[in-house]
Amino acid sequence: MAYYRIKAKNAGTSGGNTLQPFDLTSGITSAASGTWDTLYGAAFYRLDKQTDLYLAFDYSYVGGGYNTSYFNGNRKIFQAGLGARYFF
Repeated sequence: MAYYRIKAKNAGTSGGNTLQPFDLTSGITSAASGTWDTLYGAAFYRLDKQTDLYLAFDYSYVGGGYNTSYFNGNRKIFQAGLGARYFF
């Protein structure tokens, strides 16, 4: 499990979204400050020598004036995945 935070102060915005580091800045129309926090993790269970089961998740939210198109207009997003791996 891990957690990370992106903190922006007076970051350029374009089209309502806060630009990420190294984004093209020619279309900057304003500036905003805020945060993007993410908690994520994964768990694995080995059934036998060739088969694993796994569960992965991430929960992200933005605060302040931070906006991103990844959330499709929402302030929070949760994703989860369940799967199996077979080794040859």
